[in-house]
Amino acid sequence: MKKFTKFAAVLAAMTVPLYAGTLDVKLGAASQKSAGDRAGLNAALAYNLSIDRYFTVAPEIGFNWHSYSETLGANTSGNLTTTTVTSKTNRYYIPAIINAKVMIPMGGNSEWGSASSMITPYFGIGGGYSWMFNNTEQSGTKTSIDLDGLVYQAFVGTYFKIAEDSAVEFLVEAGYRGGKVERGNAQADIAGWFAMGGVKFNLDMGQAASSW
Repeated sequence: MKKFTKFAAVLAAMTVPLYAGTLDVKLGAASQKSAGDRAGLNAALAYNLSIDRYFTVAPEIGFNWHSYSETLGANTSGNLTTTTVTSKTNRYYIPAIINAKVMIPMGGNSEWGSASSMITPYFGIGGGYSWMFNNTEQSGTKTSIDLDGLVYQAFVGTYFKIAEDSAVEFLVEAGYRGGKVERGNAQADIAGWFAMGGVKFNLDMGQAASSW
């Protein structure tokens, strides 16, 4: 928890002042190797700090939830009654990542790209720290374990508008996330693919007002 608090403080410091950037709100799905490559809920908030029209630094906090059941085998009692043994797992995973993004403006000569551009592709890489909270119930017995470790990711995406004069931008993004979390002898491989869609909000109120 101390590591989480310190990393959150670093992310918060990088997002001041808030009025100077944009905010991506993303929702989708992600797989995870330690969850048997099953897909689960994947959400993220990314704050974009534009260096120029091509390069952006984007601190991001995510949330993944995998919930699944597994059949582990069967127990046979003395009267030959067979009982199936199942395990139900709820796994909550929080990655805190700092991304470096390369924007690909599709036209225009303004400082931050074209105001009339309908589409802006991008790609990037990122690294940071992650925390996993794993809760498992088996045969009526509940166990919990907290793990943490380094995380990295690579991704591609695009922003797009539905009309040239629209103040709202949508996005689609897909990528790969890797790394391992551990605590003592326990560890989990968090590697997997992710895909999300979302909306970009302009937090620069002065710039937003001038665009009207």
